[in-house]
Amino acid sequence: MKDRSEVGSASVKSLLRQGSKALSRGKIPEERMEAELFLAKVLGLRRIDLYLDPERPVKKGEQARFDKFILERLKRKPAQHLLEEQEFWGNRFWTPPGVFIPRPETELLVETAAELFSKRPPAKILDIGTGSGCLSVTLALLFTDATIFALDRSLRALSVARINAETHGVADRIAFFCSDLTGTIRSVPREMFDLIVSNPPYLADTSRTKPFLPARPGLRQSFEFWRMHRSFSPPTVSFCWRSGRRREKMSGKSERNMALKLEFAGITRDEIVLH
Repeated sequence: MKDRSEVGSASVKSLLRQGSKALSRGKIPEERMEAELFLAKVLGLRRIDLYLDPERPVKKGEQARFDKFILERLKRKPAQHLLEEQEFWGNRFWTPPGVFIPRPETELLVETAAELFSKRPPAKILDIGTGSGCLSVTLALLFTDATIFALDRSLRALSVARINAETHGVADRIAFFCSDLTGTIRSVPREMFDLIVSNPPYLADTSRTKPFLPARPGLRQSFEFWRMHRSFSPPTVSFCWRSGRRREKMSGKSERNMALKLEFAGITRDEIVLH
């Protein structure tokens, strides 16, 4: 029998309603979804399970944890850092505080790589600024014979990326390097790699007032990175660029489809290189 002192007065349904209202008042986007994610995390359930038993009573300790999630989110802390996880390309990645969160538009890099190498998979891939390792791990899963070289200047990020690689069973094919990007990359011959990917951190012009809203690419990028990039490849704001070894062209249809995806994500055509 449950200890009645542990059972609170709130149900799953009432907590979702309260949490959604609080997040909405705080102008947090997608407030209902985030409330669901927080409560599902606290209860150890899937989001859909919350609706299978909406009148389920919630213990006081669980309610306290849920309330703490809501309060921290109202301080504009990213939900992905609070939950310490983010989905990317259908897989879950560990994203603790201190590591950049995988952005949804970064999946366009994976799509682009898959298009460019649909016939001949790359053997060696360089991931510049690997962060949580989402790109390195996903490309290792996509190209099962490839070796990935993942660079980041943050030891914290590299340790998280390594754990994510181990979780997904590809750590044996990813070499992690702590590197100051501008110093190391200038000395790396481009011809060593079949594919080079990068989605370095950027901030929107509105970042001071809305620090955790999604930022559009092309606004106040990491200037140090882009100065280096202009000397390393054509002066185009790139999320993904090909090395000089192979030059397969995307078909006109594929390129048009990619342009539509970029437009939908708010990314201009010149912000991704498809050569």
